[in-house]
Amino acid sequence: MIWSLLFSLAVYLPAGIWAFIMLAKSRTLSWYVLVMIPFIFVLGGSIASFVIGSVIGVALAFVYNAGFFVMSTWIPFLWGLIHILVVVVGSYSTITAIL
Repeated sequence: MIWSLLFSLAVYLPAGIWAFIMLAKSRTLSWYVLVMIPFIFVLGGSIASFVIGSVIGVALAFVYNAGFFVMSTWIPFLWGLIHILVVVVGSYSTITAIL
């Protein structure tokens, strides 16, 4: 879950800042609304990553405990990375249209 949160911050914060810059150029929104955009991006991404990271973590714990395996410290890191890469790939409109 922690890795999912860290990776989501690394993705959603630049996306929120980019949205802020693009909307600030058009000057259609007031400044107090524009300042809230990066925070909304980070908050939404963090909530989604917290929920998904928790579900994936519990599922991995059940699988590893059922098989009497020892979980390496790299496993949560890799699943957090996989989670955020799926989010990035799903953000492209052509990919979502194909799927």
